Amino acid sequence: MAGYISGGTFRLLSDQASAAVVAAAEQAALDARAAQQAAEAARDEAVEITGIDTVADYVAARELAYDEVNVVRDFGADNTGATSVSAAFEAAAAAVNAKSGGEIRLIHGTYVANEQIDVDFDNVSWVGPGGDAATVRRTAANQHVFYLKNVSGAGIPVKNVAFRGFCIDGMSIDDSSDDYDLIRIRYALGVRIRDMILRNGGCAIRVSYSPDNPNIDDQRSKDVRIEGSTFENNRYFCIQSFGVEDAVYGWNTMTGGARSVLSETAAIRSVWGKKIKAIGNFIDYYNSSIPNLGANGGILMTGDNTAPQEDIEILYNTIAVSGGPAMSLRGPMLRPIIKGNKMRAGGRTMAGDAQFCAFYMSRKGFDPIVDLTMEDNSIVARGVLATTVAHIEGALISEQGGIRRNVFTNWGNRASGAVYGLNLVECGGLWPVEQNTFRADFTGFVAARHAAERSGFVGVASKNTFHLPGTPPFASTAFAGSKWLKGNGYWRGWNGAVASGAPVDDNSYITAPQQLSGGANLGDMTDGGGLAVVFDGVRSKNFTASARKAASISAYAGKSYSADLGISHVHVTAPNDHGFIRPSDASITLRLYGKAGATPPATVADGDLLSTAVLVDTTGQQKLENMNAGVGYRHVWVRISTSEPDQDIGLAQLEIYGYTS
Repeated sequence: MAGYISGGTFRLLSDQASAAVVAAAEQAALDARAAQQAAEAARDEAVEITGIDTVADYVAARELAYDEVNVVRDFGADNTGATSVSAAFEAAAAAVNAKSGGEIRLIHGTYVANEQIDVDFDNVSWVGPGGDAATVRRTAANQHVFYLKNVSGAGIPVKNVAFRGFCIDGMSIDDSSDDYDLIRIRYALGVRIRDMILRNGGCAIRVSYSPDNPNIDDQRSKDVRIEGSTFENNRYFCIQSFGVEDAVYGWNTMTGGARSVLSETAAIRSVWGKKIKAIGNFIDYYNSSIPNLGANGGILMTGDNTAPQEDIEILYNTIAVSGGPAMSLRGPMLRPIIKGNKMRAGGRTMAGDAQFCAFYMSRKGFDPIVDLTMEDNSIVARGVLATTVAHIEGALISEQGGIRRNVFTNWGNRASGAVYGLNLVECGGLWPVEQNTFRADFTGFVAARHAAERSGFVGVASKNTFHLPGTPPFASTAFAGSKWLKGNGYWRGWNGAVASGAPVDDNSYITAPQQLSGGANLGDMTDGGGLAVVFDGVRSKNFTASARKAASISAYAGKSYSADLGISHVHVTAPNDHGFIRPSDASITLRLYGKAGATPPATVADGDLLSTAVLVDTTGQQKLENMNAGVGYRHVWVRISTSEPDQDIGLAQLEIYGYTS
């Protein structure tokens, strides 16, 4: 009985399993039929659209759509540089275009273009092996190297063009004019230029809107990417664009630069652009022969009555130029963002040229710059006539924009007249000028000012930091009639008057310590060169030429000034051939002292001990910081001592830094 039940149970389970298998198989068949029907429907639709029916037809069509040709093997282009390749290149482009597009491969070698290479086709990519292993050279004047335009009808763009992985060398032919380019693209949708080397041209790359329509917005070139390429010694422009929308000019290296007499030259120039992004470029651009080219710049962007620049982003570029601004933006301009850039402008210009500065921005006529955002930039003007670090004229800023967390630096300036860190002229709106740093190494510098402000101007200047040598950060008339509000950072050493009539209560300012001059020599180091050489500005001296005291364990040198001064620190320099003492090389102690009031110190220790340093005797310079900065001192000196008896003690130079006001 038990066995019968067991056998029945097994039979029942077997029947259920068979039914489940059958049901699964039937469902799989139904799913396969549904997939087949879907595939047939998709195929029918594809056949209706493309005319491709069989598998063989599809494979052939795919080969046609993604064709690749070799200009040497397939079209007889000469890669030895002996004969011109212009006709072969044009034939290759025509063949690829006839097969719905593809790549034209340039193998290693030198290709010379005696004639302009005209390309009137879509979906054509020129691809090389990388670097300058394949180089196309211009050999004739008054022509572009590559000229891409659609000549089949007015107002028809070239679509989907690309250049990658080879070099175009203009050979400095036609570089006295910006009329002829290494790559000229007229009215295109979809441009990709990557990993190229473009050198020795007048203008390397130019992309423009269609000249067939006077309304730029109707026929702009769009979707342009110029990235990761190297530009060398192009005379006027590396990248120049007119009426382009949605473009990225990024991560390129641009060296050499302008030697022109044009009013405008730059590494990157955009005119009438929309949604242009210049990001991550390295620009080392110079103008070696022209003394007054204020409109030049590493990056130059321009709008005018024809069309403004809109939604421009200039981000994280490194720019070093001479002969003009690192960045020059001229309006009208809407919503520009300038962020994270490192800019340095140096060199020369004509005296009085207001445009010579590291950063220049100005409206065009009465059309303003609207909603500027300028954040996290480092801007350095360096040179004998760098009159301004950043000049901004005719801009309107709402609370959405602002000037924040920038560093404005002016080094080595010797220009006559006023010199500014941030010079605002005829601006309006709400101006947040916050958390910026202003630096200079000369007197006569004005950190920030506003002149001829428009109605409604309100400048919110808060939490800024000023490092300036003995000069008030704001000129006495800089903010008269303006509404500059309070809250800037404070540091000691500045006691000048703020702007007349301006409500700048509670603003206070930083002054950087400067090297103090004048005063009477103080000390007992009268041997050798004597105390006079300690303050002669020459750090490098041997022991014999330095101030000395013979056969002692202690000596001192310093200054007595005419009034108590704030002392920041001193630099103490040893003779360059033996250190502070001889003949021993034992440890020494440097002590900084200060004494207030008219009475000079009676002994070497007659004053407040401000700082101490113990070290093994060595050459070079040592710095002693004043640890009692809240007190003014009229007499300041450094004592050099050792535990070894009968030592000659020497001092090459003593520099005392402090505050004169």
